[in-house]
Amino acid sequence: MPEGDFLDQPIIRIRAAHIPDHRGRIATEADISRFPPGFILLFEAKTGRPLTLYNEFTRDVAVGGRTDFEKWKNTQKAYSDDGANFATFLHFRGKSLEAATFQDIKAYSALLSQSISSQTGQKFEVQTRSRRITTIVAFYEHAHEKGSLRRIIPPRTGGGLPAGLRYKAERPRAAKSVRDLTPEKVRPGEKINLIPIPVLRKALKHLGPQIHERCSEGLPTRDRLVCESAMATGGRLISLMSVKVIDVLNAERRMNPTDPNELLVIPVKTKGHAPPTILVPQALLTKWLIYYRGERAEICRTVVERFGRNRIISDNLFLNDINANGRDLGNAATEDTISRAFSGALMAIGHTTLEKRAVRDSDGVPIRGQNGELMWAWVEVPANTFHDLRHTFVVTTYHIMKRLGDRNPWKTISLALGHKSQATTIDIYGKHVTIDESSLSDAVDEVLYNLDD
Repeated sequence: MPEGDFLDQPIIRIRAAHIPDHRGRIATEADISRFPPGFILLFEAKTGRPLTLYNEFTRDVAVGGRTDFEKWKNTQKAYSDDGANFATFLHFRGKSLEAATFQDIKAYSALLSQSISSQTGQKFEVQTRSRRITTIVAFYEHAHEKGSLRRIIPPRTGGGLPAGLRYKAERPRAAKSVRDLTPEKVRPGEKINLIPIPVLRKALKHLGPQIHERCSEGLPTRDRLVCESAMATGGRLISLMSVKVIDVLNAERRMNPTDPNELLVIPVKTKGHAPPTILVPQALLTKWLIYYRGERAEICRTVVERFGRNRIISDNLFLNDINANGRDLGNAATEDTISRAFSGALMAIGHTTLEKRAVRDSDGVPIRGQNGELMWAWVEVPANTFHDLRHTFVVTTYHIMKRLGDRNPWKTISLALGHKSQATTIDIYGKHVTIDESSLSDAVDEVLYNLDD
């Protein structure tokens, strides 16, 4: 189905689906015309013409021959969104992707630096602007190398882009003409926002009971448990929500009762090139097992009672709770669901801040006053995000380990976070471990490992 309105969107998105062989189907021997199920293709809304060159680019680069949909779906969606946005920009300039010039890309970059996100009402983040531009640069490099388009990206002095960067131009190593299009990245450590421990305790209490206090068919504990998991592992939300039941049960077999401090390695989905694992304390794994055999089992029984045994239940550990609608019951809980729950808890306990955001209409379009300038308003929002649990994990862990006599906690913390080196971890968090030290108490041990009230 199209992901957009045919009347309002010049570029529409349609997901590819598997179609069984039938008499009216045109057979083809070439794989080049095939796109995997779930792949998002771009089309011109008015003519129905596919953006073939861009669709092939996202297939070759974002999918890259991978067969597991879960491993490429987010990347491919981001690439298709970037292409749709640029193609829409060109549409209103009376151009197609094939007719664009480097000057069009420069104009698009300038527009992004001033544009407002329809989702947040704020200017686009540096990372978003940079990704959108480098994706478009990569598309034109791909089309040129394939012989489909003439070169429009000025070549790097002494040759083209460095090997390995032809299809995704990283700012520091790209040609100057490309670097000038993209904003400077935020320096490491500038966006670290720690959650005060008393605030975290209140938020967890609002999210639900502790797992060992829950009675049969009692209040759900999933949202609290995921937040506790972030504080006990430093794992990203994408990783925690990808944990599989089978991996939890296999880890249970490896638990060492003689060494309760031993960490267990759990396979997860991750971001970028980070190691696809997290280190899980045995105390946390015990909580996961209680959830699996308690709350999750209740959800599974409800699915069977309502829909029969043919209904497929996700093999992820964390499922939509028992009050989910019939369509979603038994499916894996999403990152957005948990993120919203945590933000809602912070709002409920009054841990908020004010942000200046553009006033938008019902379609998310920023509203301008009679003078043509954007209208702004102060909006109350949560003072922290779910990702800040990861930052708080780092700082609390550092101080706990220092207090216990570890002279260099960075090595252990770097491994837990999946960073390539200690230097990366220190660059991001170094200045925060001295700022926050005096405010920590002995209670952080409980926050990190048990998160008990």
